[in-house]
Amino acid sequence: MLLKLGQLGFRSSASSVFTPTDIANLALWIDAADSSTITDMAGAVSQWDDKSGNNNNAIQGTASLQPTTGTATIGGKNAIDFDGSNYMDFTSAISRLNGYTVFSVIKTNDITSSAALVSGNVGSLRLAVDSSEQIDIVRQSQAVALSGSVPITIGSDTIISARTSGAGSNTQINGVAANSNTTNPAYSQDLYRIGVQKEASELFFFDGQMGDILIYDRILTDTEMNQVGNYLKLKWGISWTNI
Repeated sequence: MLLKLGQLGFRSSASSVFTPTDIANLALWIDAADSSTITDMAGAVSQWDDKSGNNNNAIQGTASLQPTTGTATIGGKNAIDFDGSNYMDFTSAISRLNGYTVFSVIKTNDITSSAALVSGNVGSLRLAVDSSEQIDIVRQSQAVALSGSVPITIGSDTIISARTSGAGSNTQINGVAANSNTTNPAYSQDLYRIGVQKEASELFFFDGQMGDILIYDRILTDTEMNQVGNYLKLKWGISWTNI
């Protein structure tokens, strides 16, 4: 009897492998494992190219504020190293009118105060790791919109994910729920920066490494969350528990 490839469990050559661009509304995707997207001089990164198709690159023109490449890894792959005094801005702000979903592959150093992963303009929300190593969604100079309840492990490769909209917020660590609420976090301002939240004299720098950063300008379903989470799991060798 002649068997077809599909009956043996193989995928045809025409079948595509999932990538984050397969899900609609990917606004930004920066990938430290893809060296072709990184512009640096002696390891100092001035530009980190967006792979979403929107050409929304992360840039930093001031040498003293540039993170580094080629000095740290996550899961054996290159990571961009933020030393607690670096940050990068997007060339275009990302709208949050329909909410947002963020994935961040990170490894933290010791966090002594709130450290922003992704942030926006003055008074905006930030996705941050707090001094207890928990994931928070904070509106600058106001009460914490969502405070984490599960700490991440310092020095451990981790997939952070968060969804925030007018209907509320939820966060996950490697797919496991870290916290959620149904409070409107006043999320109307845009995202445009990684590595720090800056407002007046307050600076909340991230100290650690970043691998992939993905931002969708809408709320992903659980099924979509698991598609991206499992993609990152296979790529970076980090566990992911389906939501």
